[in-house]
Order: sequence, then C-alpha cells, then structure tokens
Amino acid sequence: MLLNNLGTRLSRLGRREAALEATREALSIRRRLAEASPGRYLPGVAESLHNLGVYLKELGHPEEALEATREAVAARRRLAEARPDAWAPALCSSLNNLGNRLSELGKAKDAFFFGQEAVEISRRLAEQRPDAFMPDLARHLTNLGALASRLGRHEQALQATLEGLEIRRRLAETLGDALLPDVAISLNNLANHYNALGHRQEAMAALVEALDIYRQLAATQPDVFLPDVAMSLNNLGAELSESNRREEALAMTAEAVDIYRKLSEDLPAVYLPDLAMSLHNLGVDLGQAGRTIEAEAATRQAVDIRRELASARPDVFLPDLARSQYHLGIRLHQLDRLDEALTVTREAIKILRRLAATRPEVFAPELAWSLNGLGMRCHSLARYGTAFESVEEGLRQLQPLLDRMPAIHLERTRALLANYVRFASDADREPNPDLIRSIVRAFDDLSS
Repeated sequence: MLLNNLGTRLSRLGRREAALEATREALSIRRRLAEASPGRYLPGVAESLHNLGVYLKELGHPEEALEATREAVAARRRLAEARPDAWAPALCSSLNNLGNRLSELGKAKDAFFFGQEAVEISRRLAEQRPDAFMPDLARHLTNLGALASRLGRHEQALQATLEGLEIRRRLAETLGDALLPDVAISLNNLANHYNALGHRQEAMAALVEALDIYRQLAATQPDVFLPDVAMSLNNLGAELSESNRREEALAMTAEAVDIYRKLSEDLPAVYLPDLAMSLHNLGVDLGQAGRTIEAEAATRQAVDIRRELASARPDVFLPDLARSQYHLGIRLHQLDRLDEALTVTREAIKILRRLAATRPEVFAPELAWSLNGLGMRCHSLARYGTAFESVEEGLRQLQPLLDRMPAIHLERTRALLANYVRFASDADREPNPDLIRSIVRAFDDLSS
C-alpha cells in the first residue's frame, strides 16, 4: 500500500520514472501475496496494474501500457462478478483506460467496444445511485465521444458528449465551481465534434465558453488553472485560424506561448512540451498570416525544444519532433531555402518511417503527408522523378487505410492523387494503374 501511494505522489510531482519503479515494486509484492490469498490481495494487484498502465503510457511505452491495463480489466472483472456494487466503478475506470490505450495504438474499433461497455455499466450504476455515479457517467460519455470520433462516427460522438455535458452542467449548478473544470473539458471536446460535422459557429461558441470558465477559475487559482487557460487559448486560436480570423488567432496563440514560457521556467519537465506545442501552433498561424520569417523562427524553436525532449524520451516525443520538422520544411520552402527544406523534410520522414513500421494505423497517414511534402520540395527543385516516386510511396501508405476507413483518409488521398498525376506528367512517367484503380474503387464505395 505504501509503495503504491508513493507511486501516486511521485506521479503528481512529475517524477514519472520513479513512480513507475515504485508501482512495479508494489505490484510484485502484491502478486506474491495474492498467490496465497487472492480474495484479500487481488484488489491491490488490480489497482497497481491500473496505475502501472497510466505511468507506462505517460512514459511512452504504449504496448506495455496496453498489457498492464488489459490485466487490470481482467482482475477487476473478476472482482465485479463477485461483488458488483463494490467493484463495478473500478472496472469502468479500467475499461475507460483500456479503450484509450487501444485507440492510441490505432485499434479504434476495439477501443470503442470497451468505451461503450464502460458507459453501459456506469449508466446502470447512475440509475441506482445518481448522486454517487452521475459524475462517472459523464466522464465515460465524454471519453466514448472521443473514441467514436476516431472511428469517424461524428454524430454519435456529438450525442455522447452532449449528454455528458448536460450532466456536468446540472452537477455544476448544484455543486458549484468544483464541477466547472469538467464542464470546460466537455466543451472543448464538443467543439472537436462540431468541427468534424462542419458546425463551426457551434464549435467556436463552445471554445469561447470553455476559455471563459478557465479564466474565471484562474483568477482565484492561477497555479491550478493557468495551464488550462493556455490549452484553451491554443484550441480557440486553431478554430479562429480555420475561420480565417487570423489576427485573433495569432493573439490567442501568442498569449498561450507567453503563459507556457513562464510556466516552463519554473517547471521545465512539465511544461516544455506544452511550450513546444504552442510555438508549433504559433508558427502555423504566422505562416497563414503571411509572416513567413516569424513563422520559421517560431517553428524552429519548437523543433529545437522537441529535439531535446526526444533525445531523453524518444518514444514520447519523436512524433511531435517529426511534425514540427515537417512544418519547418514548409516555412523554409516558402522562403526559397529549398535545400534546407529538403533536408528537414527528409529528417521528418526518417522518423515517421520508423514509427509507421510498428504503428501504421497511427503514423502511416502522417508519413504519407510528409512524403507528399517531400514530393513538392523535389518538384520545386525540378527533381521530377523523385517527386513522383515520393508521392507514389505516400499513396501506397494510405491505400490499406483507405480500404478500411475511407471517410477519414479521403481528403488527403485526393490531394496526393492530384500531385501524383501532375508529377507523373512532369517526370514523363506512367502512374501505376493498379494503385489508381484501388483508390478510385475506394472513392466509389464511399459515394455509393
């Protein structure tokens, strides 16, 4: 018990490696005790496994996190079968985490199944004891919305999130400010689902309300809620940018950078990743506003921070480094520094190849898009054959994903296909007919 509690405290202090080791040791002891007395010690084993899955995820070990969480679910399912009133809530929590771990590994259908089970159990509990379990039902509904969205089921995602938000609003009316952070979380998620359905005005309203809530909370508890203000500024900045309100977007993102810069001075291990994310977003916004030199500088700062982070924790930060390198390539291209653009884009592709080899559902789309960018860089340098080959490889990366989830990958595939045909002509090459037929067939299946 002491080691498990120590792990929890260390995690809250950002000392994740130490938390992991303490929890591993606690689990080892509890397993030995459970062999002799499972009825007494199986709950402790399940708790340690659940926590272990969380820490492994935070440290960038997704496969191990999945295994620990699967085992936690199995243990808590056994406990809930014997004593459902006592253990069903804990089972829901582990099911929720299992859905998230599967989703992070690109297993969206399996993830949704477990998220749905968590909601079903939680709904039954809330019907019996609403005062105790309505908050859990709202949390599981919100998570189910995110899992549905990753399957492309955006209407279902919206409805689940709206139900969760309605519950949280009711709870906040009776319980006060303690529930307002949960309302803001639901509003941020709701905005994502509205966006996916093309309802931009509704998305904007949700993001504005979430930011207002966090500003209100940060006015009295800045140490707790300033990071949430910065996160909401990033979200609202992205939405304003999508709506072509670029100056407003820049103001939001620049404020987020300022907040994270100050926070990272005191707690760099906690907030440097967020600062890098905000600098990356600022680079995007500056680029869209035509301020390319400033965009390149902000994006380069993001690359420098993410390179440093990735050197210490590659499993966690290499994907972010590749994304910022890709965007740095865009800015360098716009500044006609084509050789530099080519080099940094190839660095991004090298990382993404490694990631896509083990997790294609997650990283093959990004690899395909980066290959498209490489093709565009090469085309600008009149290297037409290399441009053609790069985009063809990108299409081959997307092809199996397009067969399984065409709606999600349709727009990017169309963009790559247009470049593929154009670059083939410039390179005096013939597009692969089998590849073209496969893509057209997926398009036809989607429209039928």
